[in-house]
Amino acid sequence: VGHTGRDVRQGLVITQAEADDLLRRDLTHFEESVDRAVMYPQITQGQFDAMVSLAFNIGAAAFESSTLVKRLNQANIVGAGCEFVRWSKAGGHPSDALLGRRARELWMFCKASP
Repeated sequence: VGHTGRDVRQGLVITQAEADDLLRRDLTHFEESVDRAVMYPQITQGQFDAMVSLAFNIGAAAFESSTLVKRLNQANIVGAGCEFVRWSKAGGHPSDALLGRRARELWMFCKASP
């Protein structure tokens, strides 16, 4: 599910229940990150979910200091949405996999109005 941390080591085996618990705890952390960073009061559930997904992938600190957050907090919804695709590089190189993920997050971000 994408969990990283000091508790992860080569050869680690966990149950599905443990994986589910890790995901729940990790998501709570990134939901709190979005709550901390986003001051724009009228976000939709889709926008929130898209930003949690992005924060989960790029890290809370990167998300919180991102231009996406700055634009959203300035009520520039279109500008904020455009920022998703900027996070589609791995090791400084374009990644089709990340571009696909960003496209799905952008769809989620745009699919419903406040």
